[in-house]
Amino acid sequence: MSTTDEARFNAFMNSINKALHTEGLGLTDSGDSTLNYNGDPTNLLEEIASQKNQQLNEELKEVQVFLESNNLDGEVLTEFVSAHKSEEGVILTIKDLVLFDSGSAEIKDSAKKLLDKLAPLIKQKGSDIRVEGHTDNVQLSDSSRYKDNWELSTARASEVVAFILGQHIVGPEQVSVAGYAEYKPVAENNNPENKAKNRRVDIVLISDFTDAENKAQEKVEQAKKDTEKEKAKKEDNKK
Repeated sequence: MSTTDEARFNAFMNSINKALHTEGLGLTDSGDSTLNYNGDPTNLLEEIASQKNQQLNEELKEVQVFLESNNLDGEVLTEFVSAHKSEEGVILTIKDLVLFDSGSAEIKDSAKKLLDKLAPLIKQKGSDIRVEGHTDNVQLSDSSRYKDNWELSTARASEVVAFILGQHIVGPEQVSVAGYAEYKPVAENNNPENKAKNRRVDIVLISDFTDAENKAQEKVEQAKKDTEKEKAKKEDNKK
């Protein structure tokens, strides 16, 4: 995590902790993240979600600047990689033919150079990462070494992870792999152009803010249960 990201994250967590302990509005000195908490847990979760969304927008901007500012063999990285935001963090999408030959899960030498170029970004932005393999809905030939698109998509994601770990870009405890075959398309599989969009590898840079939001939600849900128990106990005492 970069110094800027760490400052944002610390400000975010301080805001959450103060709000959860009802110590005012969660104002901090180390960033511009604040929570307007009025004692209502629902309001708190909405505020946390809003703050996280702002942080993810900032992270996406920084990723896009990185891609636009770096090049590979004279081409800017945006020619090979696109970035967009999800609920978890920023996703780097690489088209399959950039990484692999058709039907193969062996990373091209040129693709290894691309992954090397992305290494500083992955180190900086992803505390945890998930590498996802995706295919179109065309079934593999009988001569393929892979039984189906499930195996191919998982093998491709695994090969990217193996390269990332081999280059010590992140630690093994930070990485997970997923293969989705054709079942998470970004476009309808109704023409060659759309099929090409669906054949991809996604590197999901999972934001620390997502984990913080999940933990805060757990605390708020527990606080709701505790409050309900206390109310029920008081009602019983009145009887």
